[in-house]
Amino acid sequence: MSLFWSIVPFGAVMSELNEVSPYRECDFQGVHLLVTPTGSGKARIERVLSPYPQDYLRPYLQPGTEIPYPGD
Repeated sequence: MSLFWSIVPFGAVMSELNEVSPYRECDFQGVHLLVTPTGSGKARIERVLSPYPQDYLRPYLQPGTEIPYPGD
């Protein structure tokens, strides 16, 4: 059990707990990515989540690139 002690109201500090994140994790061509769905079957790459350095050097996996995304 943890204790939260602050002069700031609990609701102000923990208000982010109820928010839904726009980010989704997916695999694209064998690489794990963090993406933001943009609609119409596409998503924008936000972050590469790979332990392999060569994945970060692939130009088609740069953040901001749109990739096909099947959605939820």
